[in-house]
Formats: sequence, C-alpha cells, structure tokens
Amino acid sequence: MIQKTDFIIIGASILDVLAQPVSADVFETGSVSADHTAMHTGGDALNEAAVLAALGASVRLVSKIGTDYAGNYIQAFCRNAGMDTSFLQEEASLETGVNLVLVDASGERHFITSRNGSLRKLDPADISDEALAGGRYLCFASIFVFPAFDDAALAGLFSRAKANGLILCADMTKRKNGETLEDMKSSLPLLDYIFPNYEEASLLTGLYDEDEIADAFLAYGVGCVVLKAGA
Repeated sequence: MIQKTDFIIIGASILDVLAQPVSADVFETGSVSADHTAMHTGGDALNEAAVLAALGASVRLVSKIGTDYAGNYIQAFCRNAGMDTSFLQEEASLETGVNLVLVDASGERHFITSRNGSLRKLDPADISDEALAGGRYLCFASIFVFPAFDDAALAGLFSRAKANGLILCADMTKRKNGETLEDMKSSLPLLDYIFPNYEEASLLTGLYDEDEIADAFLAYGVGCVVLKAGA
C-alpha cells in the first residue's frame, strides 16, 4: 500500500562541501585559510525535502544516489528527518554527487561539480507511477537538472502527476542549450506553480522587465509564476 504524503519531491540528492570565505588567491598560493568549512546534504530536491520535513510536513523523496559513503550519509539523514525513502533509488555503479562550494567574501557561491556523479542521473523514465501516488503536491526540482532537457518526456511525467490529482510545482536552474519558452510549450501548461529566479527566467524569455517576464510564462499556460528576484 502506498503511503500518503503531503509532498512528493523529485530531483537531485548530493553532498555539499562548503568553504567560506575563499579568495581566488588560492590558485596562486596553493593554500588559504577559511573561517568556516562544513559538509551538508545538498541538491535541489533534498534541500526542499529537508526544509519541508523540518516544518512538519510529510515528504517523499524521489531521487537517485550511489551506495558509497555519500549515498549512505544521505540515506541516514533522510531517515532521521522522517522522510519516506521508498523511492530513493540506489545504484551500486553510480557515484553519489559531491559538490565543492567555494563562497567568496561577498557571499557569492562558486561550484565545482562531479561530471560523473549522481547530480544529473535521474531521468523521467526512472520515476514510476507508484512514486507519484498518494500525494498532495509534486515539487519537481529542477527543470534543466535532468540528464538532458526533453519537453515531451517532461510533459509525460507531469501528465502522469496531474492524473494522480497532484498540484504540480517546479523550480529550475539555468538553461543548458539556449532553450526558450517555446521549447517548453508542452510541459509548461501542466504546471500550477513555477519558481524561476530572475536570471533563469530572463534567459528563457529574452526579457528584462519582471512583469513582462512573468506575463510571458503565463502566456504559455503556467498557473502561477513566482519570480525570485532578491540578492
């Protein structure tokens, strides 16, 4: 029997190793000291799931990790947070993604990612109908993080979610291959909410005014646009 849940979160689960502040001088000196270094769980889906679970919501995480140290760390974290990990897929041949996050003195983050890690290894075809059952909201985190953007495949996934009565939300990262809203015309009308930041949305629309950007998404059928525009 499928466990009922408030939120079904789909996307990446990785580890972040963070250091701050880090100066570009490290490439000249070979070594610098930082005020703070730490290891945290990360990835768009796991970050969302962790916050929602901490707020008291029931959460199902749909993601893909390896069976290595990082993957075991993520599994333990999710269990301790009370998440449903029935659809947290483990692959022995897969290296769990680990990001190095270098934060400069101004607070800007700079990422070093693993090309062969699990960050972009989850595919719409990996997500079963059972994983989409028994929920209230589906949070897709994030568009353009999957192995390759495929509007038809994404629309198929979203359609299956809508058939299960889910309220459908999606975050996104920056486009990878010059995509525009026209390239997303099959999947966008299925979204009840979308959460792009200003830069991501401006690149997709070719627009710069916040209201015009939001209107462009609405014109493609999105129910509600939440444009993140703060520093």
